[in-house]
Amino acid sequence: MTYQGAAMVLTKVGETDLAWIAADRGLAAAQQSDNMAVTGSLFRSVAHCLLSNGRFDAAVQLVGDAADCLRPALRDADAEFLSIYGTLFLAGSIAAARADDRATASTFLAEADQAAQRLGRDANHMWTAFGPTNVAIHRVATAAELGDMQVAMDLGPQIDTNGLPIERRTRHNLEVARALSAHNRTDDALS
Repeated sequence: MTYQGAAMVLTKVGETDLAWIAADRGLAAAQQSDNMAVTGSLFRSVAHCLLSNGRFDAAVQLVGDAADCLRPALRDADAEFLSIYGTLFLAGSIAAARADDRATASTFLAEADQAAQRLGRDANHMWTAFGPTNVAIHRVATAAELGDMQVAMDLGPQIDTNGLPIERRTRHNLEVARALSAHNRTDDALS
């Protein structure tokens, strides 16, 4: 988990190569622990590092491979594992959208939604801010990434993010603003 924390901070400050090293080492350690929630959490960190380095196809592949590894633990999953499992697919949906792979983005969002429905509420297990609201937020972000600004504009303002951490709320507001700005630029160009 220390490696994961380091990877998260390093990614946020733009040190993506160092973040990759931390996440990779953390994943190796997690796999030795036999703790599926921790392993899933480190898979998610590696996926975020791949996203930060522009390696979208690799991130999509990693999410698919990680899901195959983690799926057997779903039968007896607790809230932490469901949250980790779901957020892995949220990261994958963004990677798929950036790779312009609509079908995979949709599949990943559906898998995340199933985990969120099973969890039944928004929570912040293992710092995931995962639940139905975060899935809805990622539907907006994925739509924007795919250029579906009207979808992002229609869905975005309807989402109540008040129960989520400030960072998640802020990112959502930025996605909605990006969609509105892109829409306004399109309208201006057509005028």
